[in-house]
Amino acid sequence: YPPGHASVRHTHRRSQLFYGTTGVVRVVTRDGTWTAPPYRAVWVPGGIEHQVVCRGAVAFRTLYIEPNASPCLPETCCVLDVSELLRALIL
Repeated sequence: YPPGHASVRHTHRRSQLFYGTTGVVRVVTRDGTWTAPPYRAVWVPGGIEHQVVCRGAVAFRTLYIEPNASPCLPETCCVLDVSELLRALIL
């Protein structure tokens, strides 16, 4: 995505994990803003209205996860560390 790209505010039924391989991804919700450089990811539970904003040129992958896939998944937005193993699985 080009520098400054911003999606419209939207929601998804499934939860999302945004992982930027280059650049910085920022996710904006009513409750806050989460920023993730490479090797970090932003978790957005299903049903939360959000907007994705790209700082600089950004390439990212998105994983869509069923809301009830695991009781261990966060119930609120957050930034997560991405291990080398998770990075390899995402890519």
